[in-house]
Amino acid sequence: MIDDYLPRKLSVLNQWLKNFALKLELHANKLGIKPEIVARVQNDALFVAYLFSMMTTARATLQGLNSFKNLALYSSNTSAQLTAPLVNLPAIPDGVELTGAIVKNIRKVVRQIKASGNYSSSLGIEFAIIAGGAAEKSPEETFPPIKIEALSNDCVQIKFKKYRHQSVRIEMRREGEENFSFINVATHSPFTDETKSIGGRAEVRYFRFIYYDSNKPAGVYSPVYTISTRP
Repeated sequence: MIDDYLPRKLSVLNQWLKNFALKLELHANKLGIKPEIVARVQNDALFVAYLFSMMTTARATLQGLNSFKNLALYSSNTSAQLTAPLVNLPAIPDGVELTGAIVKNIRKVVRQIKASGNYSSSLGIEFAIIAGGAAEKSPEETFPPIKIEALSNDCVQIKFKKYRHQSVRIEMRREGEENFSFINVATHSPFTDETKSIGGRAEVRYFRFIYYDSNKPAGVYSPVYTISTRP
């Protein structure tokens, strides 16, 4: 039976592996772990971080593409000029090798750590490699889950879940703009952004979200969501 210390969710595995790589570099000599093994784990941690970034961006982009598709097929405005949302996946970081069998390799390294004469339960807690000891946090505890939909009259409906948080801060920028602008702090879902388009034309907008508690941000920003408005 495989120990359950290793998280299954990519978002949690990403954080777990960052910690594991840092602790391995710190304790490698004490535990007798060779430098090439440490280097492989560090590479795998960077690769998993890229996979997480890629997948979260892809999910957010898919909502924008579906909105664009529905607007193209079912809009009642026959004269609307549509702008396709951009699909920009993050670039692979320089120097990162696209290795395979990451989980298998990590489990092998964990076995080496536990076989060391210098291994202890306190190190097991530090590495988070004790069965049942992986405190998994869902992505919802880091940034809010979002669904966005383009409505008529330039409106964008935003559905979110707060979980244990007080509210969600909403920011937006138009295509061509560099910086995000504050839209609102929403306490109830759904929230409708009624920002008017420039010139009354359909436009591409980019949204990002972050939990907002006691008048300050909590957690991290969500992936950027892309949507085409409906005049």
